[in-house]
Amino acid sequence: MSTDRTTKLSRRTLLKAGAVSLTGLAGGGVFAAGSDKPEKEEIKVGFIPLSDCASVVMASVLGFDKKYGIKIILSKESSWASVRDKLVNGELDAAHVLYGLLYGVQMGVGGAKKDMAVLMNLNHKGQAITLSKKVADKGGVDGASLAKLMQADKREYAFAQTFPTGTHAMWLYWLATYGINPLKDAKVVTVPQPQMVGNMRLGNMDGFCVGEPWNHRAIVDLGLLVLLWQILSLNNSSFPSPAVTLAEALRMFADPFYRNGPNDQGIGWNILASLKRVALGFGLAAAVGIPLGFLTGRFGFLAGMFNPIISLLKPVSPLAWLPIGLLVFKSADPAAIWSIFICSIWPMIVNTASGVRRVPQDYMNVARVLQLSEWKIFTKILLPSALPHMLTGVRLVTGTAWLVIVAAEMLTGGVGIGFWVWDEWNKLNVPHIIIAIVVIGVGGLVLELALVTLAKAFTYDEAGT
Repeated sequence: MSTDRTTKLSRRTLLKAGAVSLTGLAGGGVFAAGSDKPEKEEIKVGFIPLSDCASVVMASVLGFDKKYGIKIILSKESSWASVRDKLVNGELDAAHVLYGLLYGVQMGVGGAKKDMAVLMNLNHKGQAITLSKKVADKGGVDGASLAKLMQADKREYAFAQTFPTGTHAMWLYWLATYGINPLKDAKVVTVPQPQMVGNMRLGNMDGFCVGEPWNHRAIVDLGLLVLLWQILSLNNSSFPSPAVTLAEALRMFADPFYRNGPNDQGIGWNILASLKRVALGFGLAAAVGIPLGFLTGRFGFLAGMFNPIISLLKPVSPLAWLPIGLLVFKSADPAAIWSIFICSIWPMIVNTASGVRRVPQDYMNVARVLQLSEWKIFTKILLPSALPHMLTGVRLVTGTAWLVIVAAEMLTGGVGIGFWVWDEWNKLNVPHIIIAIVVIGVGGLVLELALVTLAKAFTYDEAGT
């Protein structure tokens, strides 16, 4: 549609605003059914595959468009940013979008400024603001009390949205209504909807604004899990109830480091044994993989030598290497460490090499002009630039290593959280198995959060972005 006829749109054309609308570039005639031939007989309409796009999709599938002498050509887009950009540059004639995106493009927020028009309001999608339990426990239960809390308890408050100019961002006006400047008094982050609840429970944010079912899930997820657990225990006498498991956990963690012989040790010793194996395997992999990644990223002939070998061995399950470790080392403990080493080394090599290859060529050109030594190039250019990619590889490795050590210990025996789970199964001690599952999950989460914190400390944005 042309953009020079915005003022000709009648009031009846612009229907009253809702949360989700059919949006197009401003302008273009509006025709009653059969009263005139449309200017365009094929209309390309973009959409994001969410449940509330059903109106547009089914109109095309069921042929409702034929009545008006047009053909809707659907274009599934991967992101709201893609929809926005394609609307602006003319690749789409119209789009089913969140209502705030229309305002964003009209005002030039987050991209090029372009006149837009709302052609049809299709449906409303309920939005709600959910504050974290930590904030609520301190009295922040509405706008006024939240503003009072932020004034009294000074720290960085983080609030989440799903798109910078979506309806989910309009709650920032709600903050402003109560005297909270969303751009200065708080940190506003963009988080995908499915990740909001988990991030708030981990303490990464103090609140979010989103449509359902995510607000509901923030309240009922944990309670629903406990309820289902309780129902399962009632219908299966061999399965412990939440209360029985909690009581056993409290008893167990009252003395986690007891020792009654080599085969009867507290859960604390088993966790430490597993962490020790992970640290050793992980450290050896870093000592070998990171230098090798630098070399393959820096020198093409080495990449040509090693990349086929890495591509061949990387898909092999780490547990498939466990028998080789037992054969070579003749002992279960080094064989388990060997499995960690094998599963850790490939991501470290690949991500480090990728980081080195992404170093801007301008940096290398300056190094040649200054006649820097290879050591200077490594320490002053390659290492700082590749460090974020290296840390990404380390993060990927950590989860896999923790997973592998549990499985390897189940097979090799000895002291360790994996063997402890298997031993409790042999005793049919189901409460201890459930406790171990939670401990394994918490252990992996703690390692992940520690590495995320480390990665943030060494991640930077390029100047001008």
